[in-house]
Amino acid sequence: MYKLKEKLYGKQHKLDKNKNGRIDGEDFRMLRKQQYRLHMKYLSKDIFFRNITKNDYEFLYELLSQRDPKANISHLKIFKFPTYKQHVNFVLSKPYAIWKIVSYKEQKVGSIYLTKKNFLGLSLKKDFRFIGLEEKIIKSFIKKFPDYVYYYNVAPTNIKLAKLLKMIGFEVIETTYEFRTKS
Repeated sequence: MYKLKEKLYGKQHKLDKNKNGRIDGEDFRMLRKQQYRLHMKYLSKDIFFRNITKNDYEFLYELLSQRDPKANISHLKIFKFPTYKQHVNFVLSKPYAIWKIVSYKEQKVGSIYLTKKNFLGLSLKKDFRFIGLEEKIIKSFIKKFPDYVYYYNVAPTNIKLAKLLKMIGFEVIETTYEFRTKS
């Protein structure tokens, strides 16, 4: 078998991240990860949490309307969208141990909550989903409230979120199945 000898020219050695003497797919994966880390480091300085006020009710209602029902497991399968009044009553009932508005660069982008049983939930406006904010928001929240064991329910179809949580350090501890009989 003929083995190709590659030679790195000029500054190509800077791209050889795994130091194997050639530029390959592993180098590009490492470079993307390095770029991602730099990007995430920048993002975290611009993320802020604040308490929910009366002025946030409409924003939270908008977030609720943007939820993907397929990625949702925290609501009933036969989910009837609440009226605005029902929504306000829900917010006023203080259903979570911690519930914050998330701002990025002084713009409201979502909300994050921790249930009384330590389940974390994050809801972002459509334009801010999976652009790199989720990881920094969750990590920043955990850093701000470190005295908890955190859980995160993920719908089986939400593969992106499952991968993100594993990358952050969450571990799969349970898989739940449901069987319904017609009655």
